[in-house]
Amino acid sequence: MKYPRNSTYHDYVRMAADFFIRHPELPGHPGLMTGNAGVCLFLFHAANYLQDAKLYDHAADRLNRVTTAVCNNISFTDGLPGIGWTLAFLAKRGFVRINSTGLQSLYDDPVMEIMLKNMHESVYELLYGYLGCGVYFLERTDTDTGKEALHRIIRHLAENTPPASALPGMAHGIAGILSFLASCYKHNLNPESCREIMHSLVPRVNAFAKNFPDSPAIPGKQIPGDTYPYNPFGWCHGLAGMGWALYKAGYATKNREWMSYAYFILNKLRNLLQKNGEMLPECGLCHGQAGVAHIFRKLYLHTKSKTHLQFSRYWLEKSLKCPAEQAIADDGECPCENGIWEGIPYGLLTGPAGNGLACLTVINKNMEPGWDECLLIG
Repeated sequence: MKYPRNSTYHDYVRMAADFFIRHPELPGHPGLMTGNAGVCLFLFHAANYLQDAKLYDHAADRLNRVTTAVCNNISFTDGLPGIGWTLAFLAKRGFVRINSTGLQSLYDDPVMEIMLKNMHESVYELLYGYLGCGVYFLERTDTDTGKEALHRIIRHLAENTPPASALPGMAHGIAGILSFLASCYKHNLNPESCREIMHSLVPRVNAFAKNFPDSPAIPGKQIPGDTYPYNPFGWCHGLAGMGWALYKAGYATKNREWMSYAYFILNKLRNLLQKNGEMLPECGLCHGQAGVAHIFRKLYLHTKSKTHLQFSRYWLEKSLKCPAEQAIADDGECPCENGIWEGIPYGLLTGPAGNGLACLTVINKNMEPGWDECLLIG
């Protein structure tokens, strides 16, 4: 089922797509999370939905520029693993044509090399550590290289427990590891080891999220024993990402207790934001409204709860009305100085590419989106 074509979501997808056609120079680098690869991810999905051949050609041209850029760092945000993930994802789902041999030489081998060089530093996080390489290889589980890389990461995580000082969130912390291991478990990659590591991580994520204050300040509310200087609600560092990681781990392993932890945390988040919506001022996927909306939409797809559906739609529609979005509509610069969007404001994490993908998920409301695997939400 699709919403009417004159809906808020359809209009936003069209507006964002037209903006990128008018501004082929934006964003200025090739990466997935804040660059052109993330824009391509949105544009191919939008072209498919809108049945727009011109938009498809524009997306293909952008992708060609992405794949010819020199970008050899480990970062999933703006490096080779994220670009490789984009191409592998698009190829597997029929948006572009590239054979497995081409991916092997262009991405599998170089990403494996980068990963092995950096694993000894134990920077395990998703956006800037070797976990991003793991997410790339989750798209390559049909290859020997992909399986080998994932087994290496699982073994490394089993031998190197994240320190007590590790952040709890999805993008930079142990919730990301938990969600990654749930994906590995689903693919039957050393499932017993995955389950054992998850057993050690679940209590840490749950304790942090469960003990979160009922009336937090933003940012930097004093947490018992520590200070948490980040927005505590969104996908990146906050309760939304932690809750979803717990749900995903519980769902993958059929562990009802872990799923109950997730329900408690996500309901706590919903109640906090219903009391004071001003606590979530940003509009993007990363720290903001669209990310919370998308996670609750995923929860709706699993539970069919209309409460989750209504909460998701409220926050997504709110995200489309912020001043930065109006600047896109007016074809102007996004006003980043007011703190609504951080960093580069045109990409997947904090811009219209990500919000557009969230809208497309609503339009195809009973379909698992797939693209959110790069955020470890899938």
